Amino acid sequence: MKNPASQYGIFVSIAMPTFNSEKYIRQQVDSLLNQTYRNFELVISDDLSKDTTPQILDKYVKHDSRVRWSSNPHPNGCAGNFERVMGHCKGEIIFLCDSDDTWDPKKLELHMNEYRKDKKVAWVYNRSVLTDIHNNPIGYIEDSSPNYYTKRTLLENTWGSCIGGAHMSFRAKYMNRVLPFDKAAGAHDPWIQVVLYPRKAVFIDKVLQTYRQHGNNDTGWSKEPIKISDEEYKKKEGVAIANNLARLKTYSKNKQFELWKRILFFMLYRLKIIRRTIKSN
Repeated sequence: MKNPASQYGIFVSIAMPTFNSEKYIRQQVDSLLNQTYRNFELVISDDLSKDTTPQILDKYVKHDSRVRWSSNPHPNGCAGNFERVMGHCKGEIIFLCDSDDTWDPKKLELHMNEYRKDKKVAWVYNRSVLTDIHNNPIGYIEDSSPNYYTKRTLLENTWGSCIGGAHMSFRAKYMNRVLPFDKAAGAHDPWIQVVLYPRKAVFIDKVLQTYRQHGNNDTGWSKEPIKISDEEYKKKEGVAIANNLARLKTYSKNKQFELWKRILFFMLYRLKIIRRTIKSN
């Protein structure tokens, strides 16, 4: 019997940036090519790796027509590499993917089921399990809850996101709003989610991938809370507030947002400036 999801013919793109990924990329690519949902392309952008990543990718290209990759003409960094690879995608749904994790075989299928059920769904995200360097489970990220996106305000979203980009997919028709990334955003994942807000999101309460921690992650997760002094905390808080104000000011001028959202960002920015002035007097 054919898998019902495989009959849902929407073409999907998995966007993966790579950089010196030789240690883990085989496990990740193998998990992608073993997905139950088969109608996809794996698009890879390599950020001038110094190891054998290009040679590994060449082998996959020769054996599976769904895989294609290209190299950056110059170093782009994590966010820039994501931006480049997303721009090369041809699918109707875009999945963001890290090169050092592994995916459950049904991840694509379960995400695509949500898009099939409701055309108003703009993006979908799922849970993951934290793993060590050998991909052994060491814990979970529990703050990706069903209420994260629906109950948090747009203002809170400008601070950042607890939903990692590699946990999400979104409809490619919003790409002209998503790209290019606003430099004030700080990272690609909170930027994409602020752009999509308040369009409908669906949370799949299943662990559909690993989130490998190996010490060289562009972003990572600490199992133990980091203790800092009150003085250091105030410094970090000051930096966070300044960054948030910079985001609001920049976002209010960014025409990738709808007019109502730019006006809202401007109002929030002015309100926070007034509050800071009153508090300092």
